[in-house]
Amino acid sequence: MKVLGMDTALGACSAAIEIDGDVIAFRAALLVRGHAETIMGQVREVCEEAHLDVADLDRLGVTIGPGTFTGQRVGLAAARAMVLGTDVRLIGVTTCQTVAAGVEGAGPKDHIFAVFDARRGEVYVQGFDSQLKAITPPEVLDLPAAVARIVGAAPQGGRVLVVGSGAALVLVDLEGAGIRIETTDAPDQPDARHVAWLAGRAPAPRRGDKVPAPLYLRAPDAKLPPKALRGAR
Repeated sequence: MKVLGMDTALGACSAAIEIDGDVIAFRAALLVRGHAETIMGQVREVCEEAHLDVADLDRLGVTIGPGTFTGQRVGLAAARAMVLGTDVRLIGVTTCQTVAAGVEGAGPKDHIFAVFDARRGEVYVQGFDSQLKAITPPEVLDLPAAVARIVGAAPQGGRVLVVGSGAALVLVDLEGAGIRIETTDAPDQPDARHVAWLAGRAPAPRRGDKVPAPLYLRAPDAKLPPKALRGAR
C-alpha cells in the first residue's frame, strides 16, 4: 500500500511516503507560521523521492486537529485538492493519536496521554491504551481539569506515558498525584510518518463516506465586526 502522510495542524509541518509499511521519504520543519507555503513543497519532494505521483497513491492521511485554526484548514484544504479526480482515499487522523503513535515501549497495561499547549492556561488532551484505542475523547481543558482527567483514567498496575508539547505543563501536578508517570522520547509535535502509519492501518473508507473535517474544540479567536455581522443577517 502506498500512503502519503501530511501534517500542518500545530507547530510543525511534515510530509512522508510509506510503501508497504516502510517510510520511503520524509520532510519536516518546525514552524510557527508559513505552513501553507511549506507543505506543498514537502509533498512534491517526498513524491519525487519515492518516484510517485499523487494519483499513484492508495491513501492520503492528514491531521484534522485539534490544532490551530489556520493549520488545520491548510492541511485539509491541500489534501482535498490533491485527491480530486483520483481514486486516492482521504483519511483524517487526530493530532493526539498521531503523537501517541510515536511512543515506543508502552506495555499492555499502560495508557498514553497526548497533551498539547493550547495557550490561555489550557491544553488539548486525549488518552489512549497501548493499542492506540481512545480511552477519553479529545478535549480542551484548563490545567487542573486536564490533570484530573489523566488521574481519573490512570490504569491499575500500569504507567501513564505523557507526550506532546504540553506534557511539561501537567507533569509536576501529575507526579504529586501518586500515579506512575513517565515522559517519552516521542516527538512532541505530530509527525507525518505516524500519520501515514495510522492512515495505512485505518478501516478502508467507502464511497459516499463524509470527507474528513477539522476537529475544532473551541471557538475561533477572530470575531466579525458588528457592522459585518449586521450585514450578514
